[in-house]
Amino acid sequence: MLAEFKLERHCRTVWKLVAKVKDESSSPNHLIKGLPYWIGRGASVSLDLPSSAVSQLHAAIFDREGQLCVKDLNSTNGTFVNKQRVFGERILEDGDLIRFADTGFWLSGHNATPKPWDNQLCEAALALTQFDQLLNGDAVVPHFQPIVSAAIEEHLGFEVFARSPLKGLSEPSSMFRVASSLNMEAELSRTLRSAGIIASAESERLPHLFLNTHVREFENPRELIDCLRRIRRDAPSQGITIEISESMVANTQTMSVLRLALKDLDVNLAYDHFGTGPTTLIELKKGTPDFLKFDMELVQGIHSAPEERQNCLASLLSSVHDLGALAVAEGIENAEDDETCRQIGFDLLQGFYYGAPDKASAYFC
Repeated sequence: MLAEFKLERHCRTVWKLVAKVKDESSSPNHLIKGLPYWIGRGASVSLDLPSSAVSQLHAAIFDREGQLCVKDLNSTNGTFVNKQRVFGERILEDGDLIRFADTGFWLSGHNATPKPWDNQLCEAALALTQFDQLLNGDAVVPHFQPIVSAAIEEHLGFEVFARSPLKGLSEPSSMFRVASSLNMEAELSRTLRSAGIIASAESERLPHLFLNTHVREFENPRELIDCLRRIRRDAPSQGITIEISESMVANTQTMSVLRLALKDLDVNLAYDHFGTGPTTLIELKKGTPDFLKFDMELVQGIHSAPEERQNCLASLLSSVHDLGALAVAEGIENAEDDETCRQIGFDLLQGFYYGAPDKASAYFC
């Protein structure tokens, strides 16, 4: 492998890999000394990257007829240049964003003309270099949003969200965008659930938690079930509801296995974003959830909607109740929608009108 790259001619430009963008004075810079320059894990490589996602011999930077190139060495998690995976060799240019698995760098050449900064790529590079901290749970700050009972005006439970102080990873959307580029959505989803359970356990009372899942987790439902078993083992008295996208309803085989496991673990089931997908009440009869969360598109502005729409929603709620499920209205932001949702029969209410996602201390510590 090492003999594959023959140095034909040294590049005149002095190149370095910059691990943090925009502020090179405070950033760890890795001078590319000698070619080929080996990237991986361990003492035998030129650049030792401690991330477990990086292969032992991950990639090489080398000279090809006077041009700087990179080659992925059949790594497990890939080498990327400007978000595109490298297959074979790829010529490098000053300002390129190079990522080895989950570790990103900017390529900088002292004698080359700098490219204009791309703010989106800058944030992407920084997010990638910090993703390990997020995946380890060190930088996850669980937030909780109340779910209110329409009948007794009390908090029935809290949906768990995630926030982070890391730049480019502050919200779930950005977290999962980076996770998607690494095919690690399932791992991230498990981390965020565990962080919510840990934060709840530190409170004086144990609130009922609604925990989210990611659709990628259903590619291997056994891992999801094992995760829930660990949660139940660590939090035997915690009230738990797992939220699943309504698109999974049609996957009858997977849902049958999951429902049996949830029953054994005393964990409730909620279908999320109901009403915007193809799921029908007939399909729900095959396995009724404990909660059905109506998407905010059906709820927001319902107070000013035509009477026909309100009656249609009330009729749908009646059918849901006949199945034995509780109906949750999501996305309520004002008193008018709150009043209308109570009148037409919603059992539970959620939205900024009752409280924004916040740290545990704001609600139940």
